[in-house]
Amino acid sequence: MSDRKERYIVDEKGKRTAVVLPLKEYEELLEDLHDLAIVAERRDEPTVSFGELKEKLKAGATSPPGGSSPAGSKRDTPRPTRVLVVHPRPLWERHGPA
Repeated sequence: MSDRKERYIVDEKGKRTAVVLPLKEYEELLEDLHDLAIVAERRDEPTVSFGELKEKLKAGATSPPGGSSPAGSKRDTPRPTRVLVVHPRPLWERHGPA
């Protein structure tokens, strides 16, 4: 992406009013924005390290931290309700020039 030349739409005075992006890049940016909103929304929730999650999955434990079985459930533990995986590198480092 760093080799790409930005393209803008300008008004009659030459002032930039919009940017032109390839559709795929726009969709990726929207996805990243959505992921960031979820991270912000869940920032106060307890966390589990990746190693701990792997061990729980290997052991067959499926309840989220602090979770409990719903009333009347035949399962010992409920399935996790949400899993969020955040990529360790920003979008601009993951995608090369188009």
